[in-house]
This record gives sequence, structure tokens and C-alpha cells, in this order.
Amino acid sequence: MKTSTDTLTGVRDHYADVARKAEDCSGDLKEGAQSRARQMGEEVAAAVHGAERVASLPKAAVSSCRGCADSVGRAALQPGETVLDLGSGGGADALIAAQQVGSTVYVYGLDMTDEMLALAARNAEEAQVTNVEFLKGHIEDIPLPNRSVDAVLSNCVLNFSANKRSVLREAFRVLRPGGRIIISDIVSLAPIPTEAYDALCSYLGCLNGMSSLEEYQALFESVGFERVVASQTTVYSYARLEEKALARGREDQFAPLKGLASAIDGVSGSVIFEAQKPEA
Repeated sequence: MKTSTDTLTGVRDHYADVARKAEDCSGDLKEGAQSRARQMGEEVAAAVHGAERVASLPKAAVSSCRGCADSVGRAALQPGETVLDLGSGGGADALIAAQQVGSTVYVYGLDMTDEMLALAARNAEEAQVTNVEFLKGHIEDIPLPNRSVDAVLSNCVLNFSANKRSVLREAFRVLRPGGRIIISDIVSLAPIPTEAYDALCSYLGCLNGMSSLEEYQALFESVGFERVVASQTTVYSYARLEEKALARGREDQFAPLKGLASAIDGVSGSVIFEAQKPEA
């Protein structure tokens, strides 16, 4: 049986590999896993942020993109706001945020993977963005002081955490009064049959299980957030999941879900959650 430490190591190793493959962006795409990984990042970036918005980003930032919805766009960031991006990866979301808030304030990116942190720093240098700082740490223990940021963002990262409540509690701590959190994540939209649950969670990257929409909303409220709003962005049909598996060379990972169309069709999807820390 996998422990939370095993899961954390697996996530770190996976994203270290993503960073290595994304960084080699020179020349033509080659056949194989590296090509598929880079293509996946480009597809995700275009789908989540829009091709026009990511066109100005370094290639390695785009190739390393992984996410499920545009939390940075939904945040409607304003000049002068200090921002924290949880699970910043290659830095795409943080770089976009930095363009929106202006050069007089900082955008912090938090990640636990050395390879991703190094890649993000190089991407920021290439993009000539000087108001971004990438920090090493865990999203359950944010290395920033109380009441230090105006907005917390995250793009499909909390699904890796074994303790989402701790993540949200930490986000609440570092937000200034009246600050807001905008995160995207994968949730269950309907009961998932037992025979399909583990395989679907594994395929979607929900390594510690998949929270329901209602459970997630309750977590926000339990740590003190108010005005919690959930906006559904994508419903994962069986056909869509299978199509993406074939396109990205993930047939082996999808294999346990074969023949379970009736069990997994439409029972999961991506959602953007928005909530606010009380003013007082």
C-alpha cells in the first residue's frame, strides 16, 4: 500500500521528468515520449490560457504546462496586487500573473521540485520578468509570512495533496484580509462506482482520492473562507478521456478503464473555486 511519502516522491519524480523534457525545446520535435510530453504541454497551455496569451512565453514554460482550467485568468488580477501561485511548475501561470500586476510587486511561485524551480527561474530570465520569485516548499507549509499576499492561485495541484484542508488553511493564513483564492482542480461530479474509482483517480492524477464538489466547498468554509463559488469548466466523458490517452501515448495508463464507460462517463471534471478571506 502506498504511503503519502511514496505519493509525494512519485509526484516529484514525475514533474522532474516533465521539467527535463520541457527544457530541451530546441530543434524539431523528435518521436517518442519527449515529443509527446512537450506536445501535451503546448496543448494544455493553449486550452487553459489561450494560444494568444502564451505566445509570448518561453517555449519551455509552455511545454511544461500542466493544468485543468484558467485560474489566473479568472482571478482578474489588478496592478499592485501581490500573488502566490501554489505548485508553480515551469512558471507559466506566475509569468502571466506578473505581467498583469506590474513590476512594483512580486508574484511568488511555490514548488517542491528542484528541476521545476530551476526551469521556472530560467524561464523568468528569458522572459525578462524581474518581479517573480520561485520558492521551494510544500503547499501544506507555505514559506511566507501571515497576511502577505492579495491573491492565491493554483492550477490543478491540490489533487496531489494528502491534506487539502492544510493547504487551504495555509492559503488563508498568508492572505491579507479581503484577499481571495482562485484554484482549479479535478472533482467528482457524481458518485463513482467502486470498480472504477481507483483507476479513474490514478489516470486523472488524483493520487489521494477525488473530493466531491460538495466536499471541496465545505473545506473552504471550514477554514474560514466566505463567498465560495464553484464554476464547472469541463466534464470528462469516457470518449474524451480515451481520445486524450491515445493522442498522448497513455494507452497503458488508460487500459484499466477500458470497458467502464458507463461507470466513468461524466462523473468527474474540472472546476474553478473562488473564495474570499473576510475583511475583518
